[in-house]
Amino acid sequence: MKKLALLLLCLVLIFSMTSCDSVLDLLLSEISPSNSESSSESSLPESESSEQSSESSSSEESSSSSEESSVIVPPGHTHSFTDSVVAPGCVDKGYTKHLCDCGYYYLDTFTSAVGQHDFESGVCTVCDEVDYAELINIISTNTIKANVTVKSKYSNRAFAGLESVVGVSNGSGAIIKHTENEYYVLTNNHVVYNESLEESTSHTTYFVIDYIGTEYQATLVARLASYDLAIVKFTSEEAYTVLSLEGGNSEADDLVISLGQPEGQSNTITLGNTVGYTRVALKDTKASESNVQFNVLHHDAYINSGSSGGALLDAKLNIIGINYAGALDEDGNNVGSYAIPVEKVYEFFERVSFAYETEATE
Repeated sequence: MKKLALLLLCLVLIFSMTSCDSVLDLLLSEISPSNSESSSESSLPESESSEQSSESSSSEESSSSSEESSVIVPPGHTHSFTDSVVAPGCVDKGYTKHLCDCGYYYLDTFTSAVGQHDFESGVCTVCDEVDYAELINIISTNTIKANVTVKSKYSNRAFAGLESVVGVSNGSGAIIKHTENEYYVLTNNHVVYNESLEESTSHTTYFVIDYIGTEYQATLVARLASYDLAIVKFTSEEAYTVLSLEGGNSEADDLVISLGQPEGQSNTITLGNTVGYTRVALKDTKASESNVQFNVLHHDAYINSGSSGGALLDAKLNIIGINYAGALDEDGNNVGSYAIPVEKVYEFFERVSFAYETEATE
């Protein structure tokens, strides 16, 4: 009887402390396996829960993207994709979305209206994007064949027709014209100039050295100090690249490529950009040698002594200028490069009555 009385007392205490609903919930939680599992899942740490959610979402998005990129056609509907939502020009940074009016879309890395990059001579014909590896390959294997050294040898006439060499100077040049077996080279006036041209105190002999070191005797065709430009020609049956001139001047930030022989280094290729146009005053230079009074093209491709007369090209490998001067710091490093702009080259041709063909040959 004592045990029974103790049991009844315990039951009274339990019912007084817990509602019937709570007791029922406790009983149900003990016998319901599904609730137990649910409770276990919700007690996962927040980071693990979000990872699982992200994985699930990523899986669903991947499945959806796969379906959309494969262009599934719902019954009775043919997808019609429009490029009206795509910016013009080639897109090579990220994906471009192509939409159908039904809401489906597919992704690619280029706009379908324009197509993928169409590189010609290392430059896309649609958006002017540059493939630098291909561009340098073309320059080093083909364009460089138009790059030459122009050498001037000065000699005093001596007794019995003998001559004594008194000086030799070297500069750069670019082949711009070919007729039959004659090649014409554009360079600077100060490259071919020496006082004998004005005073007839010595004899000058000109030579052109090609990109592989073959030397040809050359003839002076025309020169003007007011443009600091000159033309020499040489005769050869070899096939050399002939560069064409661009139709107009380069603009700020345009890519420029300099060819030449700075400090005696052969066939040097340097890249930079157009900075702008400015007036430049040359030091220690006679007016009969270089007397440029117009704005010249300022760029930042490296040039140095020996680069004078070398071609400055644009991304399409057309001549946009002829290098003629550089600014040096106190340590002798180039801090500015200057070229006669192409519009002035055309003026020079007119002034000296030089017939120039615009078609380049290879």
